[in-house]
Amino acid sequence: MTLLPARIPEIPEDRAGIVPARLARKVGPLFGVTWEDGPFGPRTWVSDHSRITLSEIARGAPQPTRSQSVRPAAGEVWGIIDRVGVTAQRGNLPNEIANATLNRFGPDTRSAVLLTAVNRLLDPVRRSIDDALSLLRDATGAPLDPELRLAAWAALVVETFRSQPALVAAGTGARTVQRELMSAWDLPRADSLGSTPFTRCEISSSDRPRSPSQPNELELVDATFAALGLDDPSGPELARRLRHDEIVDRLLRRLRAAGSLQDSSHLWLSERRPGEVVVEALVPPTRLVHEFVGQVLPATPDPPLPRPPDAATLGTAPPLSRRATLLALLGVVRHVLATPRRRERHRTGAVEVAERTAELAESVLADDDPVRAVVRCRAALIIVQCLRHSTEHDLSAPLNTLLTAAGDCIDAYRAGSLDRGATAEILGAANIEINAIRRHNAGRQPGLPSPGVLDERLRASWRVWFDAVELDPGRVTEPGPGMVGFHLHNYAAFLASHPGSPEDLALAMRLYRSVVIPARQEFRDRGGPDEPLRHALQIASRAAGAQAAAALAEGSPERARGHAAEGLGWIRSVLEEPGTDAVLTATTEQAYRLALLAAPAVLLAAELDAPGTRPDDRALVAELLGHARRWERSTPAGVTGTHARHVEIEDLQRRLDALVGPETAEPRGEPEHAHPPR
Repeated sequence: MTLLPARIPEIPEDRAGIVPARLARKVGPLFGVTWEDGPFGPRTWVSDHSRITLSEIARGAPQPTRSQSVRPAAGEVWGIIDRVGVTAQRGNLPNEIANATLNRFGPDTRSAVLLTAVNRLLDPVRRSIDDALSLLRDATGAPLDPELRLAAWAALVVETFRSQPALVAAGTGARTVQRELMSAWDLPRADSLGSTPFTRCEISSSDRPRSPSQPNELELVDATFAALGLDDPSGPELARRLRHDEIVDRLLRRLRAAGSLQDSSHLWLSERRPGEVVVEALVPPTRLVHEFVGQVLPATPDPPLPRPPDAATLGTAPPLSRRATLLALLGVVRHVLATPRRRERHRTGAVEVAERTAELAESVLADDDPVRAVVRCRAALIIVQCLRHSTEHDLSAPLNTLLTAAGDCIDAYRAGSLDRGATAEILGAANIEINAIRRHNAGRQPGLPSPGVLDERLRASWRVWFDAVELDPGRVTEPGPGMVGFHLHNYAAFLASHPGSPEDLALAMRLYRSVVIPARQEFRDRGGPDEPLRHALQIASRAAGAQAAAALAEGSPERARGHAAEGLGWIRSVLEEPGTDAVLTATTEQAYRLALLAAPAVLLAAELDAPGTRPDDRALVAELLGHARRWERSTPAGVTGTHARHVEIEDLQRRLDALVGPETAEPRGEPEHAHPPR
């Protein structure tokens, strides 16, 4: 069901492992981990770790409140009624854990019990992360650059959280409590104290080792981070410990924020089967990992990409370790490509790593393993992203792989082997790239499906996406719960790419006005980055421009000017952002995309003399086209004249020449200076 799942353990033979395993069997279902063979079957709850009681943990099920007068059926000792565990008078639920066993844990009994159980439930995942990190090497066979090792680690921790958010959140909360309570002074005694006795609750030095019943580490992060080897082993112990705490705590804070409106992730309560209540999570992993790594480690200028292990080596690892290794490989590549300048340098290498990783998935994962479809889809996404800018690249095979892998993900979702959050994340990303090929490549390059065929495929895929996030597509223009409005941008962008469909454009505009832009504005106001809002405003301006062109074709110039003015206002707010000039002057694909979204909005408004136009807007359009041409010239496709979107630049240039006259048109070369802030 999930990609890196927690597992209910068997009861071991060794005495030391019996209690942790019993606790795991109680805690798992309380925090969304299904135990098919447990006394309650597949029933699960989504407990709040700050509110659950020690008694409920011992029972393995929530207790009725005092106002709930429920009893099991006549003749039965216990039962689950209204989702609470009830018993006959003085009865017990199956295999309840005695208070004497629980009270051995501390210093905070509930947190220590929870942390012990979570560590046991996530132990297979923790071991798979260790295995994956040990297998990651660069092309020379050396360990990965520290930044990339950290990115791989963070990508796997994020995927583990996404697979069982409630359980990881419980472990995180318990870890925090335990570490605070166990951060005690260790003070030497002065000789003047002599033989003064100290009571149990006083501060006194002690060299007693910490008991296993006093855990203070979430092994998923603490043990695996220690194995990364990011610190100088000869350095001071205190410095290493503080660095460990700082980096691990920062990632855990990011994950805790994912369940709130402070993060762009969308989490919601759902029921997979009757009684199986879980938290589903749509988490954008690349942005989260990239921002985290950038905050804690200085970027390496040009780190070597990972070299995937050979199939024979990876094939001997446990199945969960194979999953983790493949997910980590693509997580590292996506982190590298998230930096615009690195993206330019590593296109070819990223394609090679993605192709090899997809081949590995075919070799080492079972046909019905959902990670196989997800890895193939993510690898195809990387390949398409790196190649679709040039008509020289044959996109037919990568696109076919992407379509097939996305279809396999849909099949896995419908079969119940891929959870809702993972389905929504991978389909949303696939739909973006397929739509880009539909708009810019299909119909121009041989071997590709027609734009109409891809459009139908996309509409079907978006229907599955809406089903996965449990949202009614007929009510998308109403503000939705949580952060779903943030993620509706990609659907609105798809609708906005249909200038010949008044219905699609009208719906896109309503989505941007009432849902997407307000959600992303609120996200930024809460301290989130500016980029998501800027991107939404850029695409919204394209939808407004398409509506203006349609109105003009219908003989309604005033309505056209109104739409053009709205689009101009949106794009003007982007161009006036303090960081926009730096984006535009960089020779990156990010600058190219911004220029080709901003120039049409400004030019159309100038052509229609829409409200808000300025005398120097014609020069601004010329400058934006210059930025686009500069990036084209920096790529092989630009040198050979095979850039997939070059026709857009030429069309905009013809319109600009017609507006200002060929004698007064701005030079078509590279702009010498950034346009002053507007």
